[in-house]
Amino acid sequence: MKLFYLLVIISLLSYCEITAETDWKPIHSVFGVITNRIGTIKINRDDRIFIGVYGQGIYSSTDYGSSWLQYSYGENAYYQSIDDIFFDSNENMFVNWGNGMGLNYYDKKKNFRLIYRNNYFKRDYFAVNTSDELFISESFNIFKTTKAKDYEPEVFFTTPDSSDVEYMLIDPNDRIFAFTKKALYIFSKSHSDTFKLGFKQVDAALVTKNGDVFAGVKSVGVVRSLDGCKSWDTLHLINPRDTTESFVFNRFVEDSLGNVYACTTRGVYKSSDRGGKWTFFVDIPARVNVTDMAFLGNGNILVSEFYDGLFVSGDNGKNWEHALIEKFVPNVVKISAGKKGQLITGAYEDSKLNFYASSDSGKKFKSNSQQLRTDISNPFFIDSSGNVYIIQSDSKLYKNNYNSDLWNPLTIGLDYDIKTLFFISNEIILAGTFNGGVYRSVDAGISWSKSKMPDAFYTVNTFVKKGDSVFALTDSSILFSSIDNGYRWIRTACDTNLNNIRKLVRLGEYYFALTENSYLLKGKYFTGLWDKVVVNLRDSLFRDIMLLNDKFLLAAPDSSGVVITQNEALVWSDISNGLNDAKVNSLASDSDGLLYASTENNGIFSRVANFVSVNDEQSVTDDFFIIPNPANDLFHLRADKELNICSKLTIFNLLGEKMLEMQLFDYDSYININLLSQGIYLMKIETNNQIRIKKLIKK
Repeated sequence: MKLFYLLVIISLLSYCEITAETDWKPIHSVFGVITNRIGTIKINRDDRIFIGVYGQGIYSSTDYGSSWLQYSYGENAYYQSIDDIFFDSNENMFVNWGNGMGLNYYDKKKNFRLIYRNNYFKRDYFAVNTSDELFISESFNIFKTTKAKDYEPEVFFTTPDSSDVEYMLIDPNDRIFAFTKKALYIFSKSHSDTFKLGFKQVDAALVTKNGDVFAGVKSVGVVRSLDGCKSWDTLHLINPRDTTESFVFNRFVEDSLGNVYACTTRGVYKSSDRGGKWTFFVDIPARVNVTDMAFLGNGNILVSEFYDGLFVSGDNGKNWEHALIEKFVPNVVKISAGKKGQLITGAYEDSKLNFYASSDSGKKFKSNSQQLRTDISNPFFIDSSGNVYIIQSDSKLYKNNYNSDLWNPLTIGLDYDIKTLFFISNEIILAGTFNGGVYRSVDAGISWSKSKMPDAFYTVNTFVKKGDSVFALTDSSILFSSIDNGYRWIRTACDTNLNNIRKLVRLGEYYFALTENSYLLKGKYFTGLWDKVVVNLRDSLFRDIMLLNDKFLLAAPDSSGVVITQNEALVWSDISNGLNDAKVNSLASDSDGLLYASTENNGIFSRVANFVSVNDEQSVTDDFFIIPNPANDLFHLRADKELNICSKLTIFNLLGEKMLEMQLFDYDSYININLLSQGIYLMKIETNNQIRIKKLIKK
């Protein structure tokens, strides 16, 4: 019997065109290979490798560096390096962002929050002991805090002479070492010691497992103490490439055998006798500014070089290979989908706009930005075949054919600077110009001619197509129409102030206009007043809109997520499940029924466009009435005849999720919907082996 009901439910869901795949899923899109600026390497107890990459966040590997995934991005990653990564006893992670941007705390579920920020914008040092007490050095203070105190810092120590703490660390015995330019302060649980120093500016330091102390001093070299910091001696490093000792020390590392390594701006040096003798260790084909290194066991070693990225050795440092780390670009500002599996994206990197092409629905991307210099203000357009057109800073138009590395200038016949493009097809393109009206190309942009337009010296902001007609809207709110694909234009009545429109679509009887200042306007005609659209009483600014299958309007509110509506856009439904509160920059759909959302800080997401149209209501007989509709918290369901005792009512949202289910025992019933959110729903009534589907709107 259970199997029978299961088959009945599956068939009814199919009948109603409702599917179960409703959430957005992230596409771990590969945009290239990371080759530079890896600030630190750390390994947790599970032998998982973590690296901090400038402008890319944190990457991790669970297979000894063979493959990498972006572990987390964080709020600062786009602008900053990562100075250090460390863990507490529960393997929660702390990330020290460079340039004084602060410390983030990540739990095992990758949830993160900023727990400390330095307003002095200088490098800080953070360390955690075996009791999970966190210590923070800032200027001449050291602060102490714990998770139990919600990481609210308390002053632990202030240097007596107000000299800044140049370097701080915690040794294997939980002693705190704080170096200033004049002294070294050591704190244990039972007492504290102060030692005067004869050297300044400690860049890095290490306390080994047997208590030896090594410090890298700029323009001096390595200094060492074997007697508990009572005396120090200077050690000489010999570099076969450069014999000077004016190194900058990035890190000291100790391996499991007690060997000590100094990572410097001139390579890595190794000592196997407590610093008595040093040898040049790493010979990699790079500029050898080594920022960090890590030991994986079985002869596997990783080193990060500031200019050339990550290198790996499988034979204890005798031979080295460049480790390929796939790069992800979270800030994808625009995405366009064409044929099956074909995507083009524009992404911001270091204040530059780069383009990437994919032929496998976003799993792998290839950069096609060579020979192109762009900034974040350059508008670009993508046709259905993935060809990219961009307006450069010099107002010239360039074209990149899909999956090509070359950009070709398109200047033949163009006498005015271009503001916008509109594709009638991939061959017929309309160009809205500054003060020059409309230009037209019938050969995919190779050559252009001026369209026949009365009073042609207008700036054209946007185009929209309605049936066989194309409309051009100017910055003076004057509307022109064409019925021959933009060859001739006539002036059309338009007394509405619709200047500065960047996107215009038509849904049913209404036009929807997205303005340059991110407002969404709705109007039935190009005459009269247009209404400003506000979604769910809170969102009035939008990043993008998209028309789907001529039935749905999707919009990306400036706050986050995606919403959907139909017809007059009176009611909107939220379809943001799986987006994790990401701010969506751009929306696109491909020919296979997949939706794509490019986001500000979270990469690209996709989902199936399996929305149910309220215009597809199905009913055997029109013998049910919903009063009122739209309804608030209660509606009256009335039938023309008495219902069978097995009658059932089910309410679905537009994503196909079951929101309410109940038996109907009376042909005259009142249904309470106060637990439903505002939106459009489908109500299915099953009775006497018949199915009715009605549209219900909750106000």
